[in-house]
Amino acid sequence: MRARSAAAPARRGGGPGVVFRPVEAGGVSLVVARPTPPRRRLPLVLLLPGLGQPPGDLFPWMYTLARGGAAAATLEQAVPLGAGGDLVEQVEGWLQEVLRRAERALASLARAGGPEAGPVGVAGISAGGWAALRLAERSGPAGDGRLQVEAVAAVLSGPGWRRVPQGAPELLAQAGLRLRDGCAGLPVDPRRAPLLHPGDEAARAERLGKCAVLLVGAGQDPVVDLDLLRSFYDALAARRREAGERLQLVVYPSLGHRITPPMAARVCSWLLWMLGAGAVRA
Repeated sequence: MRARSAAAPARRGGGPGVVFRPVEAGGVSLVVARPTPPRRRLPLVLLLPGLGQPPGDLFPWMYTLARGGAAAATLEQAVPLGAGGDLVEQVEGWLQEVLRRAERALASLARAGGPEAGPVGVAGISAGGWAALRLAERSGPAGDGRLQVEAVAAVLSGPGWRRVPQGAPELLAQAGLRLRDGCAGLPVDPRRAPLLHPGDEAARAERLGKCAVLLVGAGQDPVVDLDLLRSFYDALAARRREAGERLQLVVYPSLGHRITPPMAARVCSWLLWMLGAGAVRA
């Protein structure tokens, strides 16, 4: 889903100390923001928008991250929701395509050994948070030939859906997505939608390993199950001796499915801190 943003849009051309450039990586078109003057071994943050969310909504985040000393990238074009099937099938297909593009792009950037050769973080907004968590789970240990994700943030998101929330159709319609009637309340079958379904929380915590995790929820969000989000956090915490900064659950009690500037600033600051870019602690 697309989370409404209160942040002012950033110019794609950049601003003081930041330059935005189109980049082809693994056959995937990205927009990358980098700090200027150029530096080597920059931390890289890949930002994944939600369903129906224009990637340009993330330019303010990219600008903030680049000003903080990281390279920030997002897909140049939004991934469309698949045609046909019910909502669960459409979202599962969307997740598969987002992951395919993200993995190809990050692997290509890592092989190229360019400026973005430092530690990697991933952040996703709304449905993009599902993809971000799955991407971090898939990243193997350093040295096994796959990309290592050091930090992941899922914003107004969670581990997935067990059932389509009642508020999902209306929110998706506001984003311009046409859906079949009667999809609210549909159960999510893990055999049909293994990416969308939360799955085994303990197994997912195991796959995330030592990756730093930030989960951000809102108390009035109609499409994120806070009980499920807290349960996922508990599964992560149970695997770790201590949570601290590397594992955080932040809930904004009075907010709905909406990004605010303080929320965006907190997520960006946390990512920069976890990736060693020298940002002020969130």
